[in-house]
Amino acid sequence: MNGNKSDIEIIVLAAGLSRRMGAANKLLATLDGEPLVRRAVARYRACSDRLIVVLGHDADKVRTALEGLDVKFVFNPDYEAGRQSSARAGFQAAEMDGPGVMLGLADQPLLEAGDISQLIESFLASDQSKIFIPYYNEQRGNPVIFPAALARQIKSDKAVPGCRKFIDAHPELVCRVPVTNNHFMTDMDTPEEAELLGATLN
Repeated sequence: MNGNKSDIEIIVLAAGLSRRMGAANKLLATLDGEPLVRRAVARYRACSDRLIVVLGHDADKVRTALEGLDVKFVFNPDYEAGRQSSARAGFQAAEMDGPGVMLGLADQPLLEAGDISQLIESFLASDQSKIFIPYYNEQRGNPVIFPAALARQIKSDKAVPGCRKFIDAHPELVCRVPVTNNHFMTDMDTPEEAELLGATLN
C-alpha cells in the first residue's frame, strides 16, 4: 500500500461471550497495558479508515475501551447466537463500495498492522475475485477478505459471511494465501492462553 491506507472496508467482531475465559471478558484483558480489543482495532485502523466494530457482550465496556478511535459501531442484538450472527450484522452495516470487505477478529494478540497490510496487498494485487484466506503450515487463519461482488451477494442473500461451511462449500472461490508467521492463527480463549501471552484478566 506504499504507506497509504487501503479502501478495504474492515469489520472487526468484538461481540463474543468469552465463555472459555470464565467470568472475564477476554477482549478487556490487558496486554502491555492495553486492552486486547483496543490493540486489535488500532492495528486494523492503521490499515484502513473504514472500520466497523460489531458489539454485543459487554458492549458499553468494549466501546469505552475503544474510546478515541475513529470507528463505526454496530450492535448485534443476537450476539449470544455466536460469531456468525455478528458477521452477518457487520456485513449488513457495510457499504461495500470498495474493492473488498475484510472480516477480522478482536482476540488475536500477535497480529500486527504489517500482517494485515500483507494480506490486503496480496488481495489488491490479484484479480480480486476470490476469498483471500491466510494459511500457515496448512492451518487456516484470520482475517479473511471477500471481494466486493461476492460480499454484496452475501449481504443481499443474508448468507453467513466467514462461515466455514459456506467457504468449504465453495472451494472454487477461495485463494489460500501462504503467510510467514502464526500471528493469523493465534487467538486467546482461555486463562491459560492469557497467562502464556502475558495478558492480565480484569
